[in-house]
Amino acid sequence: MEIIATICSKEKIGGETPLPAHKRYNSPRILLVSVRAKQAKQPLYFLSGKYGLIESTVKISYYDHLLKPEEIELLIPKVHAQIRQYNVTKIVFYTDKKPTSSPYIALIKKAAKAAKIDLEVNTI
Repeated sequence: MEIIATICSKEKIGGETPLPAHKRYNSPRILLVSVRAKQAKQPLYFLSGKYGLIESTVKISYYDHLLKPEEIELLIPKVHAQIRQYNVTKIVFYTDKKPTSSPYIALIKKAAKAAKIDLEVNTI
């Protein structure tokens, strides 16, 4: 299965009640990628420094965690397992030009390589 994915967002809807990831994350990039996923009729996923690779409908609690470079190697097995769990064969990944995005890009590249799947990285 081919998926569209993007990095989670620092901008989030607060509150204690868990929300679907696509409602928790709240940024212009998230909205743009959501529209692209709908247009392409592809499922939307998020790459989170806390949760790994998650479906947009997964309910998550509010959190504030920015993936650090030293955490990448620890998350590769988790994201690799999630790729296998979701039967992903290709990821079309959207990112931005912020320096804080670099660890997420490195993580998705390494996890995709470990899973031996196609990865397309797009900057928006």
